[in-house]
Amino acid sequence: MEQQPELDRRSEQAAAAIRGNGQAAAGEDKPTAEDAERRDWSGEHPINLRLSVPLPFFRFYVTIVAGKERRSAARRAEERRRHPILTAGNLFLMTYGGAILAIALGSIAMLATLLVIQQLFEIEIFLS
Repeated sequence: MEQQPELDRRSEQAAAAIRGNGQAAAGEDKPTAEDAERRDWSGEHPINLRLSVPLPFFRFYVTIVAGKERRSAARRAEERRRHPILTAGNLFLMTYGGAILAIALGSIAMLATLLVIQQLFEIEIFLS
């Protein structure tokens, strides 16, 4: 029961920080830019896909968030510096994902070609 007043006080501080009036309790720091970034990340986006993928030995998650760009040029530059695109993990994902996509599209194209050949020459490629 002792935790409820503390929770209420912290909730009020968070709400005050979000409203932007800067009312922090005596002796406590005001919200940081990192807190603001975390708050913005959890906001509403027109596209917000969050998937958890289970694998035999671990789980990983994929998040795709998209919407109108609202960040300032300075913030975008800072985030590009802190989170570069060309990392080993990103390159692996792009290579692996590109290979999977190429195989899938190639398979679809080959199947479509075989179906067209079957129709043109009236032969049975796929047994019914």
